[in-house]
Amino acid sequence: QTAGKINELMIRINGLQSVIDLNTSNTHETIRMHNDKIVDIVAQITGKTNKSAHIGQIGENYVINVLKTAYPKAIFELSVSEAHQADIHMTSEDGKKVFIEVKNYTSTIQTKEVDKFRYDLKTNDIKFGLFLSFGEKISKMHNKFHVENYDDKIVLYASCLEQNPSDVILSLEALLRLADIDNNSIIDVNKNLNESLPQIIKMTEDLDELFTQTNQNF
Repeated sequence: QTAGKINELMIRINGLQSVIDLNTSNTHETIRMHNDKIVDIVAQITGKTNKSAHIGQIGENYVINVLKTAYPKAIFELSVSEAHQADIHMTSEDGKKVFIEVKNYTSTIQTKEVDKFRYDLKTNDIKFGLFLSFGEKISKMHNKFHVENYDDKIVLYASCLEQNPSDVILSLEALLRLADIDNNSIIDVNKNLNESLPQIIKMTEDLDELFTQTNQNF
């Protein structure tokens, strides 16, 4: 009887998972359709036809708006028109300078984009970097979160992100916490980070709702 009840429960759970997956997929598709409509409207208004540039700008503006709300005491600057500069420059409340690169591509992020970001960090002597990719993987990086620690720099790569505040905030929070860790302790960060990812996601499952409520209250 117990085994039968467990099997029945598992069937219900699997059915619920299917419904959740379907609803999630539908939501993501709706977001993509809305983004496409926004891009088309912008193109009509501006008369410009470079759709990729519009999509990229939407991603950059989205990230900076989320972070400005989540970190009101930090300083953010957009620098997309400057050579050898990341998309967003952040100075945290405690003085940490972070370069943030935002990719909103429809295909895998190529290694040359990663190399360019590394070069920008080196050229500007920036110790902390955050590389965000919405929807797509980053070439040669198999995990959703990947950490590099080299030449006194810490870089966090986050891929396959959805356009919701928690994905952006969680990625930056992870980088800022890593920035407070002694360099010798970061060797096994990739392994530990990915092992702990389910717990991290569970801890932040209400973050989007909290973010929305905060926006309504201020």
